[in-house]
Amino acid sequence: HAHGWTWFGATLGVVLFWVLLQGSLLAFPYLLKWWLGDWPSTIRGSWRQMLRTLGVEAAWMTRFYLIEHPWRRAPMQLHPGEQRLPLLLVHGFLCNGAVWNPLAADLRAAGRSFASVSLEPSYREFEQQLRDLDAAVSMWLAATGASRLILIGHSMGGLLARAYADRHPQRCAGVICVAAPHHGTYLGDWFHGLEGGPPSPRCRWLQAYNAGSQERIAVPALNLWSADDSIVLPASSAQLAATPEDALHGHGHMALIAAPAARARLLRALGDIEASLEPAP
Repeated sequence: HAHGWTWFGATLGVVLFWVLLQGSLLAFPYLLKWWLGDWPSTIRGSWRQMLRTLGVEAAWMTRFYLIEHPWRRAPMQLHPGEQRLPLLLVHGFLCNGAVWNPLAADLRAAGRSFASVSLEPSYREFEQQLRDLDAAVSMWLAATGASRLILIGHSMGGLLARAYADRHPQRCAGVICVAAPHHGTYLGDWFHGLEGGPPSPRCRWLQAYNAGSQERIAVPALNLWSADDSIVLPASSAQLAATPEDALHGHGHMALIAAPAARARLLRALGDIEASLEPAP
C-alpha cells in the first residue's frame, strides 16, 4: 500500500506541477495584454467565455508539448494522381511538424497530399530557416511531381511562409498564415539573443519588409488571426492591411490551428485560394 501511495503522490505532484506551469505560461501573456490595453474579445464578452478560451488553449498546449512534440511524427500523406496542389505545413517557434496532427486528420479525410516540415531547432536565424524551407519545398515538389504548392504556416511559420511566397512565387501558388507575428510581438523582447526567435515590434528588418511589401503577399493568400491570441502581442500585430483576412476571435494561439472550428475555417480558406487560382470560364 505504501508503494501505491508513493506512485499516487508522485503522479499527483507531476500533474499539479504541470497545472501550475501551464497557469503561469498562460497568465503572464494575458497580464501583458492587460498592461498593454490589448483587451481580448473574451474579456469584452464575459469572464466565463474568457475562462473557456483559456481552458481550451491549456488543453491544446498540454497535448502538443506532452504528446505530439515528443512522441508523434510530423504527418504526411501522398495521394498518387492527386490533381489538386500539394500542401506543405510550416510550424512556428519552439514547435515541430507534429503540431499539425489535428489538422492532418481533416486533410486525410479530404484526400489531400500534404507534408509537415520540421525546421528544428526553430530558433535558428531567419534566413537559414528560409533556406531549409526551400529545401523542403524542393523535396515535396519532387515527391508529388507538382511544380507549385500551397504553404500553410502557423505563428513564425506563417511569417516564413509569407516571406518564401514573396521570394518564390513560381514555386508557391498560395499561402495561408495563421496567428503570424507580421508586425512582431512584445514577447520577442524575451528572445532578443535568438536571431530566429519571434521578432519584436521594434525589429528593423521586419519593419523594412512590411514597408517594402506594402503588407501585400505576392500570391493568393488568406491571413487568420484572433484578438484572443496571447502570444502575438498586441494581437493586431497578426493583421496585414493589404491581405485578405478573417478573425477567429475566441481562439488562443495554439487553438487557431487545432480547434474544430478553426480547422474548418482553414479548409474553407484552402478552397477559397484554390478557387482563385482556377482560370475564369
